[in-house]
Amino acid sequence: MTLNERESSDQSTAHRLAHAGLIRLPAGGVPGGRVPAELSETGQDLLEPLASAA
Repeated sequence: MTLNERESSDQSTAHRLAHAGLIRLPAGGVPGGRVPAELSETGQDLLEPLASAA
């Protein structure tokens, strides 16, 4: 997965984040392929208060 243009190969974490509904497969992405991670709407809603406080 790629977060903020930094590549990560932590598939276990990516799997957990996806199953928690916090990230999603981007349009055109193939499951199991290397794609940039996208925050889901749920992930955005949870992080928004933290970004506002910073």
